Amino acid sequence: PACGHQKQAQNAAEFLQENYSSGAKLRLEIKRLLDDLAFRPGNDNVDAAEASLKEIGLHLGINATCPEKKSSAGPDGCWGLSPKRNAVIELKTSTTRDDTAIKKEEADQLSGAVSWNDSNGGPQECVPVMIARDATLHPLASAPAGTRIITPDALETLKQHIRHFADNLAEGDRWRQADSVQSALQDYKLVADKIINHHSVKPHKKNNAR
Repeated sequence: PACGHQKQAQNAAEFLQENYSSGAKLRLEIKRLLDDLAFRPGNDNVDAAEASLKEIGLHLGINATCPEKKSSAGPDGCWGLSPKRNAVIELKTSTTRDDTAIKKEEADQLSGAVSWNDSNGGPQECVPVMIARDATLHPLASAPAGTRIITPDALETLKQHIRHFADNLAEGDRWRQADSVQSALQDYKLVADKIINHHSVKPHKKNNAR
């Protein structure tokens, strides 16, 4: 996993150099990835959203994987935020029901992702993350400790920051320089140990909802 801001910036700069020959191509690919990571009803977009979550992590210098795709167990996404901290991520971007509260099964699935991290030798500190339409928990649902919810508003802000990051680095081939990448990661709140907290909210029970 990425370790420290410099290591993250170095990882990102290396990844970008390997994959892009121009700033225009970087901008276009980031646009495509962000379009795929979206709330869309139905199952047509699920695979694209999961793949894009992994690719976005790699662009930011974060060690990102799709465990469920690889072994049909584990979360939709896993981001190594530091050597001591993983984020396990479940995507609920395709739900179609009217009641947007997080159901018991969905919260249990997130608990299962935390258990997966523990049983697969992941770091002790694990941040459970759900990308969901609502941060409200159904009365029967209990989220694991430390859960963060990336709501549509939070996702929009995250995407905006990633867009600015790409635009900034596309100018004058700045993506080739680790120090420029590091500045952009910090300026747009994309540093690995803060990215989730900056772009998510805590879940709350339904009866506390306004």
